[in-house]
Amino acid sequence: LESNLVDCSGEIDQLYGFNEIKKIRHSDEFKAVIHPDDVASVYDKVRECLELNTPYEIEFRVPVIDGSIRWLKGVGKAFYSSSGTPEKLIGIVTDISKFKQYEEELKSAIHSRDDFMSVASHELRTPLTSLSLQLQMLDRMFSKNIHVDHDKASRV
Repeated sequence: LESNLVDCSGEIDQLYGFNEIKKIRHSDEFKAVIHPDDVASVYDKVRECLELNTPYEIEFRVPVIDGSIRWLKGVGKAFYSSSGTPEKLIGIVTDISKFKQYEEELKSAIHSRDDFMSVASHELRTPLTSLSLQLQMLDRMFSKNIHVDHDKASRV
């Protein structure tokens, strides 16, 4: 960790948008390819992992050359020397872009369902409120023995 050197597979380079010619070999190169809005949270998680000696799990975005955004999930842990100094960080990175896409579609579907239920509820409640008021009026009239024209009451 002190040297900030990185050793990763070709698949990792591809996930981060690098190719055979340009590869990630320094931790600063990781920082440069992470979406600017996610850099702080990624580094906070890694820092927490190193300080507390706990595994890390991070979801973050990587802008791709074609303009799209790739979602990645990193999972790993730190390994320490006998003196307790972190020596290396080992982990795996997985492309979770499809899961994020499905998650957004599901959120959108739930939002549409909730909107529909709200409108349907309102549309059903409006005539029911009117009917309820009319029934209350009839009930009061019958309970007070007020003469009711049964023809009018049946139309209500």
